[in-house]
Amino acid sequence: MRWIAPAYAPLASSPNGPSRICWLCRSSGRQGWLPYAQRSADVRRLKKERVEKPVRHINIIKVGMGLLAVILLVNIARGADMPVKNAWIRALPMGLPSAGYFTLFNDTRKDMILTGATSSACRQLTLHKSETTGGLCRMIDLPEVDVPALSSVSFMPGSYHLMCMGLDPQKKPGTIIDMILLFKDGTRLPARFAVRNAAGK
Repeated sequence: MRWIAPAYAPLASSPNGPSRICWLCRSSGRQGWLPYAQRSADVRRLKKERVEKPVRHINIIKVGMGLLAVILLVNIARGADMPVKNAWIRALPMGLPSAGYFTLFNDTRKDMILTGATSSACRQLTLHKSETTGGLCRMIDLPEVDVPALSSVSFMPGSYHLMCMGLDPQKKPGTIIDMILLFKDGTRLPARFAVRNAAGK
């Protein structure tokens, strides 16, 4: 039978010498003779586990925080290489959908794919493109927009645009809307959109 310290309390030494100790099981009341060397080894093992487990947990936390810091730094660096310029959104009356326009520069050597955007000021944001065919203008819902490396893509009237459904009525012309542009590789690019009136002013 294996007696595990410290669940057992020492009662007495063996009559044959201190090499064996009588232990009392605290939970069951049973007694048994346990080699002193085994008891010492168990105690050392338990002490070691108490020290090593918190250390392992701390190391895991440190590694996780380090990875998070690297991801944030990569996104910040990528944001510096992907500036957003001339960002504005057209606020229309009566709660009509509002279109957002901007120019996105990709100064990196990697092709990027824009998949959408998010903002607390819009109930829903989607990627759209306006096309004119045979004198008729239609609007196409896009799942993503390619942004080639060392190039730029312009979102403008009559072409690509962000469609904001349910614009916050408190966002009047002259105010600012904070958005985050979302990319397929997980990059999140903050951008500030100026709110303009129906005439774009």
